[in-house]
This record gives sequence, C-alpha cells and structure tokens, in this order.
Amino acid sequence: MDECLRASKQPEADDWQLFNKLIKQVLTVYSSTSFEEAYRNFQKVLHLLSGLKFELANYFKNHPTDNDNLFSEVREADEKYYFYYDTGRLFSHSRGIVLTDRSLIWKNLTGKPQRLAFDNINSMTLVYDRGFSLNTDLSLTGWKLRINSTDKRCANRNANKEFPASWQKLSPPDSVSSFPSHQRHGEMVFKLSGCFDEKNEIRLSSVPDEAIIPLVSAITYFINSNKTSFDQKKMVQFYVPEREIGILAGWVTPCSKEYVNQGSPIKELQLLDACFFRFLSDDEGFKLSQQDSELLNQLTAQIFEKDNISFNEGYNRFKVVLSTHFFSDLDFKFKDNFDAETEVELFEGVRDIAESYYFYFDTGRVMSGSRGLALTKKAIIWQNFWSDLTGSAKRVTFDNISSVTLVHEIDLQSIGGWRLILNKDENEDEDNEIALSQVPAENVELFASALVYFINRASGANLRLQVPEETRAVLDKTFKEMHPKANYWISF
Repeated sequence: MDECLRASKQPEADDWQLFNKLIKQVLTVYSSTSFEEAYRNFQKVLHLLSGLKFELANYFKNHPTDNDNLFSEVREADEKYYFYYDTGRLFSHSRGIVLTDRSLIWKNLTGKPQRLAFDNINSMTLVYDRGFSLNTDLSLTGWKLRINSTDKRCANRNANKEFPASWQKLSPPDSVSSFPSHQRHGEMVFKLSGCFDEKNEIRLSSVPDEAIIPLVSAITYFINSNKTSFDQKKMVQFYVPEREIGILAGWVTPCSKEYVNQGSPIKELQLLDACFFRFLSDDEGFKLSQQDSELLNQLTAQIFEKDNISFNEGYNRFKVVLSTHFFSDLDFKFKDNFDAETEVELFEGVRDIAESYYFYFDTGRVMSGSRGLALTKKAIIWQNFWSDLTGSAKRVTFDNISSVTLVHEIDLQSIGGWRLILNKDENEDEDNEIALSQVPAENVELFASALVYFINRASGANLRLQVPEETRAVLDKTFKEMHPKANYWISF
C-alpha cells in the first residue's frame, strides 16, 4: 500500500482508509506478540516517515560512545536504547526523545533530561501551544506531548486555564468520510485534560504536522508492548483534543455543527466567525476545512442574494461580511471611519465633490492613502501601484459597469496576482484593471463578491461576479495546496 500510494498523484479516499486500517492493525498490541516482532512493527511504521531521521538499536550497537553518553545521567545502567529522535539543531545528541527497553527519556532545549518508566505512563495528550514566537522552553514548535495529564481529580482546576471546556468524545459527521480513519473511528478519544507536571512535557521539535499522529502512535505502541505485564486497563492512551485535531488536519471544527439553522444568515455568520476566531487566534496557520468553507460560502451567498432591500440595509450586509476576522488584517475603512480631512484628500480631483466614501481598502504599504480601492454610492475609484505610480486614480460610475471579472496573473501590478477587470468582454483596456494587492487567495472571491453586491445595491444592477475556468482552477489548486492534510494523512 505504501508503494502504491507513493506512485499515485491523488489516491482515493478508500485507499487511505485501507492504508490507515493496516497501520492500525500493525500497531495493535497483543499479549502473544514477542518483543522482536513488536519492534519490527514499530520500525515498519517509522519507515513510512522517511522525512525524519531516527537512530535505532543497531546504531547504538555500532556507536558505543554515543550509547554510553546519551542521557547517561538519567538512564539506568542496564537499559538498552531502541529509538532516538534527535531534535538538536546545532549540537547532535544534546536533546530529543529516547525509548529504551523499559523507559521513555526526553530532553527539551532547556531543562534537564527526564525519565519515566513505561509502567508509570498512563496517557499522552497532544497539545498545541503557540502563545509566543519562542515558547517558554525556547522551542520553535508549538506541538508538545503532555504525559499523564488526564487525572480526573483535578481536571476542573485547569480546565478554564488551558483547555476549551467543550472537549468531549465526538462522533464525526458522515460528510467527512473521506478523511483519514484515525480521525473518524472511535480510536482517538477527545477528553478534558486536567493536572499535569510541566516537567512531563515533550516538545515535538521539527516533526511535520502530518507525521505527528503516526509517530506518537508508534511510540505509544512501543511503550504498551514493553510494559511489565499485559493489562488492557493499564495501556497508555493517546488523547487528541478536538482543537488539536482541527489545527493538525484542517478537520471539521465544531463551528459548522454548532451554528446552523439559527434563522438569520447574518446572525449565523457572526456566530460562525466568532467560533472560527477561537481557532485562528491560537494559530495563524489554521485554515478552514472544506466543510467549514462551504458553510461560509453558503451563508454569505444567502446574505448577498436578497436584493429587494434598501441601500442602507444592503450596505449593512456588505459591512457584516467584510468585518469578519477573515479580513481583519486588511484594515478596511467604512463610512463611519472617515474623518473630514481624509475624505477630502483621498483621490482628490477624481471623486465627485458631492460623493461620500462608503468603503476604502488601502493597499499602500509605504504611504497610507496613496493607492487602493474606494466605493462611493455612485462609483468605484482605484489607483494601482506600478502603472499608476505617477498618474492619477481611475473612476468608473456604476451605470458604466456591465461586468466584473476575477482573474489571476502574476506581475508587478498586484502582490498575489489577483485583480478585477471591469467590462472585460467589451474591451481589453488595462485602465479597467483593479489590482487586489494583499487580499489572500482563500478570501479573494468572497471579497470580490462583496464589491459586486455593493455595486448592485447602490445602482439597482444585477451583476454577478465572473470567474473564468482558468481562475477557478487557480482557486481550487490554491485551496488544495493550503489544505494538504485534508487529502492525506502521512506525507511521503
């Protein structure tokens, strides 16, 4: 299966389900399994993680100096090394994760080496903590394992401090059946973590996101296979909270199930946005899953489809969508944000003096107010960077716009390559091209749709955003590249 999946550009969901099922079978602990067989199974799964370098028993057999020196201050004299993952970037064998025949040993960048006998390990909980650019132990990764952090006697004490109160055992929706089986079946338990000793935290430095689950699963298997007695009740449990599942795999967050059918698409969007923000604020790299993105598009489409409303109500809907956290980095200005001086000076000489600004997106990185895109109640005004560096802004009234087309073309005009073309079918005049600098690819279609909606509400037109096939292909490709873990579990 490994060789087959390596050769396939886009394996089917059924292939991944079978592959994950096979891995689960390989990592199932049986009382009849010998140490040698369990160690072979352990190595077979590690072999799939070809991007990581591990040192196994043969390495230490052939390198006696490393064998004698590695974490010698905590290792027992007769213990043998069977696994080492070196996380030291500058000095080899200075830190990392070790498995002996009866204990787990680790050392983070700071602090002393720690050792726990297998029989004293009850659980491992995967946690993502990216509160600082460098964490408290100076590790560059946000991923860590908390050992024995599920003591129910003190769960409530730490619940509000560190973890969402909503951790629970979940039943994923049927619509995500294409996701890896470790995210769908009941093998992974989502549970509220309680007290923990900060010394018992292992940083997973340099481990790619897609390798974390199989690596920790293999380590858990090795520990369970080498406990002094075979007792299912004493097996180490590997816990992955729902928040970490979401960050790790781009999986469906609780948001899409929690805030549907509220009766108002605007209210639903605002609640959905607030829920998403809990994830986005913890990890800037977190991306919406396919299902969440579809729900977002569904709600915004419902908001924009209502056309028998006043301009003021339509403008409020426009503001609601562009005020979500998906656009928070772009610092949009709405009508209430303009002071008298800014309104007079912005695009002076192009704007009709009787017009008021309802929206402004400043794309000037160096000089604020030097370029960007603005909307009045009658026209769209913009100034790009390169071709308009010494020229004036452009203004097109809404009654002179017959189409708005979203295109993608990499050049010096717009960072990211996204732009809007007005009246594309009527002429190829570059003067009618609006560069959408700084608008991220995942939100550019929503942003463009909002602009078209504003034009319709202000002018009474019935325009639809045009997205050519080649543009759609770029959008789809971008989504897949940004959500690789939505398509597969392990990166080969």
